[in-house]
Amino acid sequence: MRTHALWAAGFLWALGFTGIAADPAAAQFAEAGLPELERSHEAAPPAEKASLPFAPGERLEYAVTVARLRLGHAVLAVEAAERVEGVPTYRVALEVEIKAPFLSFAGREVSWIATDSIRSMVFERLRTESGKEERRRFRFDHDALRYYSEVWDARLADFRPAAGEDSTGDIPPGAIDEIAALYLLRTLSLESSTTHRIARYFDPTANPIVFRVVGREKVKVPAGRFEVVVVEPDIPAVRIFQAAKQPRIYITDDARRLIVKITTRTKAGPLTFYLKDFAVGS
Repeated sequence: MRTHALWAAGFLWALGFTGIAADPAAAQFAEAGLPELERSHEAAPPAEKASLPFAPGERLEYAVTVARLRLGHAVLAVEAAERVEGVPTYRVALEVEIKAPFLSFAGREVSWIATDSIRSMVFERLRTESGKEERRRFRFDHDALRYYSEVWDARLADFRPAAGEDSTGDIPPGAIDEIAALYLLRTLSLESSTTHRIARYFDPTANPIVFRVVGREKVKVPAGRFEVVVVEPDIPAVRIFQAAKQPRIYITDDARRLIVKITTRTKAGPLTFYLKDFAVGS
């Protein structure tokens, strides 16, 4: 599987982000012999909600700066509790918008993560860059350990199975995408000097994901002052989270585990996400 071939080219790809599709209707796969994506808005059982530090209704809003210039904003949110193929999930999304003289970009990535073990059930992207739109979806079969890729067909106004070598491939047990990885991080033990090596990224060639706890400190962001755990991530498939970029994720040192700040390096200069407002889930 060639994950990097699936990521968007240009400025946002250089930052490591791509967009994904905003919850379109389920595609019909009868002709291809693939099951239709089942999705319902039935809430996950309360016990599952209580076991996680996040819940539907949580919304984290960020100011995004590049080389100390504020060029956009981002939102990381737990949008809903839904069932996918009968599995209780949380629909979580990352939205990024960048406006600069040299580029206009809007992107959305959505992951349906199973609440029992934080594994990806569906992963969608939508990006609009300089007037051009791209949509793609990945579905994960955890029994067969396979993914299935689909692309948006504007003529059908629906997704259809992708063609070529990226249309399907093997996944590791408990496979996750990069958005799910951020939520998985929030559930891990963050004791001092702890290192987590996780070989669960859905492209096996981009494993392991590594999270290193490197310290604790106090930070001030527009949303307030927080005591945080400082984590150095290494997510090989996402450029801004590769170790060479010296990324850091700052997570509140409390039960909420809010991501209040992200720092990394890019060709354009230092990239920072500052939490400016938030609402907790329930």
